[in-house]
Amino acid sequence: MNNVAPQVSVIVPVFNRVRVVGRAIDSALAQSVHDLEVIVVDDASTDGTRAIVEAYTDTRVKYLRHEKNLYAAAARNTGMSLAQGDYIAFLDSDDEWLPEKLRLQIGILEQAGPDWGCVYGGARIFKNAQPNAVVYRPLKEGELLREFLTSQIVIWTPTFLFRRECLDVVGSMDVALKRSEDRDFYIRMLSHYKLAKIGQPVANIFLDTMKSLADVSLASRQMLLNKHRHLLDELGWVTRRHAYGIQWMLQAEQYFVEKRPGMGMLYVVKSLAKYPFLPLKRYLAMAYKLGKSVWPAM
Repeated sequence: MNNVAPQVSVIVPVFNRVRVVGRAIDSALAQSVHDLEVIVVDDASTDGTRAIVEAYTDTRVKYLRHEKNLYAAAARNTGMSLAQGDYIAFLDSDDEWLPEKLRLQIGILEQAGPDWGCVYGGARIFKNAQPNAVVYRPLKEGELLREFLTSQIVIWTPTFLFRRECLDVVGSMDVALKRSEDRDFYIRMLSHYKLAKIGQPVANIFLDTMKSLADVSLASRQMLLNKHRHLLDELGWVTRRHAYGIQWMLQAEQYFVEKRPGMGMLYVVKSLAKYPFLPLKRYLAMAYKLGKSVWPAM
């Protein structure tokens, strides 16, 4: 029996994804880096997800199940607690990696010093089953805490990889957060480590923006901002107001997508009161979603 630890641990949290979880697992197994383990943590699915995962005969696939639905943070924590790899990467069960993802990112970190704890990459974003993707290419790297807090950079979770030893400093995900648990984790990671980049897409991400999650997201945003208020204070008055302004604007947009324009406008006003100098593209995105909310045929 081979007890040698793999180079990479892939954490796949899943809940009722019977139709797509196989695509995610296949994309991990198809990586040009073969020395990996795929830890699938089933968060109490009821739709046959278990049968799909357990049908894999590849010994690199490991299946664990929560008997109660504990949400994404707990599922990822379960996976990380069992991870044996030198590196850990997250893969959402409805997304997929491109074949060179791990090789490119591991190569970057192996050439970097220990203060470079993590790496993110580009992504092809498919929204609401649309056939055409929006391509995101990261441009910045280094000490990026301020930029991340003010949403000047985006870390798409399936593009993120980090050294397992970072967990000793950063800790696990916050299970009190039903949403934004990954954002909280990245804030703590970027408080201690530099972030490297891969400028090209390394994942296909399939977004469903029509889920009714705005109220859950609001509670998580408020909790997240309160939790990291000390960091925002340390970074200065402007950064703190900028961070609040962008989060309230994103919350407004989420309400508009859910056809709740009244709640959306409330958070537009809150955003403007905090920081009226967001980039023009943010206001254009908000205006478009507001228009779709009020005039669906727009």
